[in-house]
Amino acid sequence: MVTVAPRLKTYHVTAIANSNLASTVVTTSGNHRITMDLPVKAGGGGSAAEPVEHLLAALCGCEAATAGFIARNMEPRVFIEGMEFEVRGERDENGAVGRPVDEDTAVPAMVQRVSGIAYLDTTASAKVLEVLERRTSERCPVADMMRRAGCIVEIKFVARRTITD
Repeated sequence: MVTVAPRLKTYHVTAIANSNLASTVVTTSGNHRITMDLPVKAGGGGSAAEPVEHLLAALCGCEAATAGFIARNMEPRVFIEGMEFEVRGERDENGAVGRPVDEDTAVPAMVQRVSGIAYLDTTASAKVLEVLERRTSERCPVADMMRRAGCIVEIKFVARRTITD
């Protein structure tokens, strides 16, 4: 393994939560707005995706971007015209909303498992996709962070082979 000097990339957002703290609007440094809300049954307005759904969306977006980078730089280059994800996250709600709230919980609040399929529009072989899947999983910042936190992350790459010549 080659030792490389760190090249730190930083991110900055601001966030404002509404009066009942169920809905939050985030503004990124690029001036993009992200809205999150809880379902009505959880005290929110149900007007936007939940924060954990945003986490799963971030994982999909990061996996796609990482796979694209790796595919473009593989020898030989792997051509991908698109990716479609079906992803499911699981957590034990007792970790976040179990009672009593004024005592420590024995149940982790974290997302414990994420599984799914990434369908790739490519003519790459199953063997090449295995390498791409493994390299993507290793290098995707969101997947790596989740895995190091103890979350099981399993996203299988499957070719749809819909590219036309």
